[in-house]
Amino acid sequence: MIIFAQPVIYAFQLKIYKVMQNTIELLPILEIIEIKKLKNGKSKILFPPEKALNIYDMFKNEGFVYIKLNGKAMLIKKDSNNIDQVSIEKLKDSFENYLKNADYSALPDDVTYHEVLNAYYQNALLKFNNKLRTHLTVSLADGDLHQLLLKTDHQYRKTQEVQSMLKQFDESTFKLAEDRIGTYHKNDRRLYYKNIGGNNYIVFNDIDDPKINLRMFDCWISKFARESDVGKKQPLSTTSVMIDFKWEQDYHLIASFLN
Repeated sequence: MIIFAQPVIYAFQLKIYKVMQNTIELLPILEIIEIKKLKNGKSKILFPPEKALNIYDMFKNEGFVYIKLNGKAMLIKKDSNNIDQVSIEKLKDSFENYLKNADYSALPDDVTYHEVLNAYYQNALLKFNNKLRTHLTVSLADGDLHQLLLKTDHQYRKTQEVQSMLKQFDESTFKLAEDRIGTYHKNDRRLYYKNIGGNNYIVFNDIDDPKINLRMFDCWISKFARESDVGKKQPLSTTSVMIDFKWEQDYHLIASFLN
């Protein structure tokens, strides 16, 4: 038996396991907690602020990083297949999950998971403060930034969709005609069209209204008396294929005409 003449601080290693790619990986987190052995023999659990960096390193290894995007503070979670904006609550949930699965065998008998969890709650360790932000701040690779912007920035996503559509029109040899009469919509500016046999055409009207930040493409199968009528006269007949056509998800609707 060890008798303490005065309070003594002991540092313990908290070993945390996590499942990664169907294997169990040991994540040794050194000096996460300290146990202060009191004169009455009881243990007091501490989360020293100077050891918080060890926890932040764990977060980085888990793919949590902090960035600034368009002047906005953003915490994200990144892995090999995905990248998403997350809240500080995700960090807290992650750390609590580690505590739940930790190996406490090296700790005194009165230091249990519940005692450590209660001590963690009382310390309010994981605040979204400057220290955490600084340690987790990174610069994203262009590909990761692109994926994140597609998910978080509506204007960026719409711009990318428009560019994708224009690229597909070019690669599929669609022709371009100015829409002088608002053939399908009053805000039509341009028509992208392709003959699919006889007097029948696949037509995409380019709806472009900057006043309401609207840009979209509707798809039609239309019949014109002659090609020169496209954009100048109403079609003889028309059938709607898809409103707000997205090439990647809706291409199957017109694939038989283009292949």
